[in-house]
Amino acid sequence: MLRLHRFVVFAVFLAVISALPLSALAQDGGGYRLDAPKYAARGRLPVGTYDFVIGAGSDRPINATVWYPALNPDRVEEAVTYDMGLGEIAPQYNEWYGQAIRDAAPDPSRGPYPLVIFSPGWGGSRYMGSYLCEHLASYGFVIIGIEHPSDTLADLFADYDEVTANTYRSIIDRPRDVTTTLDYADAMNSDGLMLGMINMDKVAVMGVSFGGYTAFAAAGAQLDMRYFAEWCANERDQSECQMILDKQPEMAEMIGLEAVPEALWPSLGDARVDAIIPIIPGGGRYIGPEGFKSVTVPTMILYSTHDETVAQSETDMILESVTAPKTSVGFQGADHNLHGGFCPDAWLSIAYNFCYDFVWDMDRLHDLMNHFLTAFLVSRLQEDSLADTHLKPAIVDFAGIEYQTTDFVD
Repeated sequence: MLRLHRFVVFAVFLAVISALPLSALAQDGGGYRLDAPKYAARGRLPVGTYDFVIGAGSDRPINATVWYPALNPDRVEEAVTYDMGLGEIAPQYNEWYGQAIRDAAPDPSRGPYPLVIFSPGWGGSRYMGSYLCEHLASYGFVIIGIEHPSDTLADLFADYDEVTANTYRSIIDRPRDVTTTLDYADAMNSDGLMLGMINMDKVAVMGVSFGGYTAFAAAGAQLDMRYFAEWCANERDQSECQMILDKQPEMAEMIGLEAVPEALWPSLGDARVDAIIPIIPGGGRYIGPEGFKSVTVPTMILYSTHDETVAQSETDMILESVTAPKTSVGFQGADHNLHGGFCPDAWLSIAYNFCYDFVWDMDRLHDLMNHFLTAFLVSRLQEDSLADTHLKPAIVDFAGIEYQTTDFVD
């Protein structure tokens, strides 16, 4: 009878939970898994999106996408297909899928909203981070994802060697693209579809891999090519090193210098940047310990402990060198793909290591990514003290996560 009683209780329990929506089962309100933390749940606001070009007709047009809180009176499904720009090069890889409403009317009722600029990795697409951008928009942010000319996914498919050869230009151009985008966002906020939607006094830059370098540089980190040369001396692969070091005169000319600086290079940062989120940041070797001291805004760094793309020594140097109010979130055993996943089936054959991790369950990884990034930005740009509590060291206790902060301390 005791065993039967236990079986009945368990059956009733299963019946009850099967009637609940998944969001009710999570620890704090939903996510991709039942054990998702609070900010892994999608926010309450519908998300709209549209594409545009910054500087159309100029010598450096920037393809961009904006995600924003939107009106959805008819409760249409938030589903969108993104065009990766590969239609003529590799049409089988051209579609990427997301959760937003194409060209939806913005909802200014809770605005103006803080702005986040998203910078993809080297040879990457802004859509590869679309799930992060959509998630943040559902919490009351406007996100503009950009692709850096000569350093896009389409460029990579078309001519890998040319993109590689232009890396030295990207080091200079990427942070300047952020400034160009901020200027454009300011204009959008004064006219057109985004009228009154953006709070230009609350700005963050979020970047992945080489986009992590972009975030640091946009916040004022200075190049230190002396350190890069020393770093190169200890590297087996000298191809990138020599290619960039030989281009220093051209890099100096790009920013109006008559000679290569003997010490730190002038900042390419923008004073409007209030916080940054470098994700699996690469390019720290161009900055070095001295160059990172110029970053003073709150910083959240997400990194992998088994990154086969960014050397562990480079990650360690970044974590040790950043002296700004800093929060670091390490994913033990993960490779260089923290923002990956949600890939269309066609992508699995060419980018399996981006779409999946050999250690982490990707749904769990996405939940934690969404949670940490959202809590940080809600705290620092929306000034919500409730988010602070979810970033206190005593509260952060997730298996497989290395966590340290000088920002969210008691």
